[in-house]
Amino acid sequence: MICTVGTCGGETRVTTTRARYSKEEGASVVRYRECQRCERTVRTIEYVDVAEDDVANVLRPHREPEAFKESKVRDGIVAALDKSIGEVPQSVVDRIVRGVVHQAQPRRGRTVTTHEIGTIVLEELKRDTIIFAVNRIRFAIGFLRLTRMSDLGDWLQDPANWPSHDPNPLEHATSGEVTVRKRGRFEPVPWDQGKLERSIQIAARSFHPDKKVVEDFARRIATEVRGSLHGHSLVLTEQISSEVMRTLRAQGAKVPYLRYATAVKRMRNWGEFWDEFQDLQRDDVPEWTAIRPR
Repeated sequence: MICTVGTCGGETRVTTTRARYSKEEGASVVRYRECQRCERTVRTIEYVDVAEDDVANVLRPHREPEAFKESKVRDGIVAALDKSIGEVPQSVVDRIVRGVVHQAQPRRGRTVTTHEIGTIVLEELKRDTIIFAVNRIRFAIGFLRLTRMSDLGDWLQDPANWPSHDPNPLEHATSGEVTVRKRGRFEPVPWDQGKLERSIQIAARSFHPDKKVVEDFARRIATEVRGSLHGHSLVLTEQISSEVMRTLRAQGAKVPYLRYATAVKRMRNWGEFWDEFQDLQRDDVPEWTAIRPR
């Protein structure tokens, strides 16, 4: 490696090497290099890139084991970090993924379960202060399949699940006060039924192992929403979102409603989610179980 001090460009040699791992940066290797020309010391940090073939195979429920794929871990995290909740720097996502891969590395040659990997992801999300608490709740709903309000309520109230940097997130609940967030303005675009269906699928996809069942459910909701807006030549995204939430709530699809609402209302902290959860608990509509496995 050449010297990076100014325009030196001299050759360097490694004098010290040490491995490290931190929750902020994941796994990395720090090297101190001495320039043979200017005699200055340069420090470099190299992040550990674990070959996927060296990490354990993944055992999935009722399926054949498959090779560990970092891309699948990343996709699951990105799905939870909905951009409408708040932009998360790519470096933060990379750091979380590195932490997951680092913890899976000692298991090379063994078979690990998707539950083990998901648990590691939850812990990484839990201790990262940049990640909004609601992002972790979204991941937990899908990963732990918290399909019933009672299960979700128990999980939310368990101190073991609270963010490491927040000793009691339920204290942030507003107890019925109304808050408003504003959205930016955009040029009108054509109605996109497929896009609406996909957004509903994301909210409901952990509620049945058969993807087709979830797709049919999302199609029914989207069709009902489109029908409720019949006669409007121009609608706002807020109107569409409100109709989706109204329809999900009216049909008792409460946890899909909550997962959808986190993005629409751009919830960020535990207290905001808890307020919405409690409000939903007061609904008289029975919790719908039609899309859950029998």
